Amino acid sequence: MTDDVLGPLLAALAALLVPLLLGRQVVRALAGRALAEALGRAGEWAFGFGAGVTLVSVALGVAYAARLPAPGAVVAALALAAWGVLAWRARRRASSAGTAAFAAACSEPPSGPLARGARCAGWLLLAALVAGVGVASWRAAAGFPDTYLVWQLRGKVLYLDQGFGGWFWRSWTTAHDNRSYPPLISLATAWIHEATRSADVRAAKLLSAAFFTALLAVAHGVLRRVLGRGAALALTLALAGCTTLVMLGLWGIADLPMACQVLCAGALLLLADETLLLRLLAFPVAGAVLTKNEGLPVALAIAAACALRLLLARGSAAGLGRRVARSLGCAAAILAPAALLLGAWWALCASLGLPLQFMKPEAGVATSASRGQLALYVAHEMGARVADPSWLPGWIAFAVMTLLLAGRMALRREVGPPAEARSRCLAAATVVILTGLAYTWVLSGYQGDLPYLLRLSAGRLVAHTYPLALVVAACGAAALAGPRAPG
Repeated sequence: MTDDVLGPLLAALAALLVPLLLGRQVVRALAGRALAEALGRAGEWAFGFGAGVTLVSVALGVAYAARLPAPGAVVAALALAAWGVLAWRARRRASSAGTAAFAAACSEPPSGPLARGARCAGWLLLAALVAGVGVASWRAAAGFPDTYLVWQLRGKVLYLDQGFGGWFWRSWTTAHDNRSYPPLISLATAWIHEATRSADVRAAKLLSAAFFTALLAVAHGVLRRVLGRGAALALTLALAGCTTLVMLGLWGIADLPMACQVLCAGALLLLADETLLLRLLAFPVAGAVLTKNEGLPVALAIAAACALRLLLARGSAAGLGRRVARSLGCAAAILAPAALLLGAWWALCASLGLPLQFMKPEAGVATSASRGQLALYVAHEMGARVADPSWLPGWIAFAVMTLLLAGRMALRREVGPPAEARSRCLAAATVVILTGLAYTWVLSGYQGDLPYLLRLSAGRLVAHTYPLALVVAACGAAALAGPRAPG
């Protein structure tokens, strides 16, 4: 490997290490060992990475907006100082109880040499898939147009101009203005440029491989909690081999980070107790809102699912009215940080004179179809993307399990951990369902070339919720079976 590749590669890996360390330590400070008990150590680190990317990116955005000198160095110093303080405090009460609790929850009889060999081969294949996505993404650089125009270009400009004061933010000549698009991935890209001291987009593409790895780690953590070792690894491999997710990883667009944020929120809805849920759910909600325009309906869907889970919780002595009010209050509290951050971004855009654009068509297209007819057309086109063989079995399993869970909950009044596990699965399934309905309704109001837009975007939109749908299907089957149900 030549020096012109090795140097940027090592610098980019160091840049990714900062949000990984900071996010995991913040999560540990807020949740103690509870998240490690729910997802395992790898799942805890992966969840922390998503939270850390949000924290570091927001801090860099503030430094750019304030026009601080050497913003990358300032943010790095603050992030590492915060990590050091939190790590020092955590060391005083360090324990391996979290990992031990996860291992105890996942315990199963010893397996034979053939099964161990198969699992070893599976892990090697999974590692090869992840490495392949990283290498191919690096080599592809900004080969996919949206990668460059929507996210990479803004990250490069932020780094080169050291803020929002350059000509890019004052003048725009293309038909589709992306300057006010949610900034998280662009800021994370600028963060990697700050670390590499270069605007080379190849190094920034490692962010995509990192999110791909984090998504698989969170998924495996949930699956391992409810399934055996072999089944959990097999389903994780199936997720890693999903064609659309692999392509999103190669292109380096924000849909893969969005899917990771949705899965992190779903993992909390499935496995976390109420205290952990309320302490950590704001991280993936804020991350989703700042990643893509679609983060707005996703955040509302997650908040609604959280309210539903709290409302369905068994054993509460409070009346229905008080339970509804409390559920809505908790949902609002989860949305508050995301609303604050998004409001700050919109205020900055307004100060720069940027239009807030969510779905700007290049040209209006006259149509005699009603909104309902267009919604059916959108649903049909998105449903057609589900027929891809790499994820069709997962979607079928999700639909079947959701119907079975809803029927079981409606027909039987039960209490105890199995009933609680089923209500958690239904709450997580609600995120998938509400998000799909919201996407369908919003797209049905598009005034441009809708068939062209759907050809470009339908599969990517479906991918936002597929990892969570697959995990919900597995958890639903475990909850219906009973013995290994989460909770």
